[in-house]
Amino acid sequence: MRMDRSDLSLIGAKPQDLPYSELKERLKAFMLQNERMSMIMAFAEGADKDQASEGVKHFDPCEEFKKDESRLEEIMMLVEHDMDLRETELLEEAQLHAASYNVLLFGAAIKIVRGDQLSDDLKELIVRHLINPPDRSVLSKGRPKRDPLVDERKGHAIKFAMLHGLRRTRNEVSSADSACDLVSEAALELSKMGHTGFEIGYGYETLKRIKP
Repeated sequence: MRMDRSDLSLIGAKPQDLPYSELKERLKAFMLQNERMSMIMAFAEGADKDQASEGVKHFDPCEEFKKDESRLEEIMMLVEHDMDLRETELLEEAQLHAASYNVLLFGAAIKIVRGDQLSDDLKELIVRHLINPPDRSVLSKGRPKRDPLVDERKGHAIKFAMLHGLRRTRNEVSSADSACDLVSEAALELSKMGHTGFEIGYGYETLKRIKP
């Protein structure tokens, strides 16, 4: 089963009524991608053990590019991933944090070059930036601490399954084919395959309390 980047994101239309086994394979690939991306972002930040215990901090693509222009492709991948999953949060953070503001500018530039659609909120930010750029001195140079990402990744996995037509949870009479059931099964299989990070916390009862 061949999948491209759009197949493993939360944006765009998703195929409906896929065979359960095929949807599970898609979900496993999505979950693995998110797990690996969170590790890359942690390393990109140089987070030490104390920082990691408080949540991974958000990176600044402009600062990273200034440090090492050869990392452009990696930085673009990180920005695209963050934009796919957190654009709304980034727009809120950008009012106070330079790093989040730079992610949005960097991400918008990528979308424009590729001819991708910009959301209305992102268009508004770009117009404001061109007409009246913010005073960077009043934006915090510190990077907003993100909440621990485990529940966030679980929520994204549930949403990914729901975008393919599954209900979030089962009801009293339905079979165990909800999004939470599928995420639980996928995590179990990934764990058995030797992938770390999926061993605990993926039971149905735990997942149904997480907001996608």
